[in-house]
Amino acid sequence: AYDIGLGIPAEPLFRSSDVKGMDASSKALGYIAFCLIILMASSTSLVIEDRRSGVLRRLWCTPIKRVSYYARHILAYLTISIIQLSVILNVLPLIMDVNFGSTLKTKSLIMLICVCFSLVCISIGVAINKYAKNKMTVSSLNALVTLPMMMLGGCFWPRSIMPDVLQKIGEIMPTTWFLKLVDNV
Repeated sequence: AYDIGLGIPAEPLFRSSDVKGMDASSKALGYIAFCLIILMASSTSLVIEDRRSGVLRRLWCTPIKRVSYYARHILAYLTISIIQLSVILNVLPLIMDVNFGSTLKTKSLIMLICVCFSLVCISIGVAINKYAKNKMTVSSLNALVTLPMMMLGGCFWPRSIMPDVLQKIGEIMPTTWFLKLVDNV
């Protein structure tokens, strides 16, 4: 405990045992969630660029439906995220002291959870794009959505070091669901 000058020991902001208790695999999965959220942000920027350059306006004159356009964007980003996740989940244990499971079933479940989470992230990115009119709005909305989602969800630090109010708010974040699911596997 720290003395704040009044002779009263103050409670530390967080205990080092809480952070040390987070094993390397949990930290790695938090950063994987961070990378998937960044993929969400990039998905919004490319769609907004298509809108700005007139690609979308020209597309509506073709037989391609709006739903098909967005579905193809989601599918393209999902494919990219599956490739990235495959590489990360297979290479990271070789170069760092992380373990994403010892059996094929466990590794497959973790991969499935990661793919589902990446689909959620990409869908949030497309939804942000639907309501954004320009790049400035997209950047602002991305920051407004992603930063709280990562911080309150436990991507960077254990949720146990946060106050109870923030932990309860964090329960609605997809990152919390993702990290809890992966920890349970």
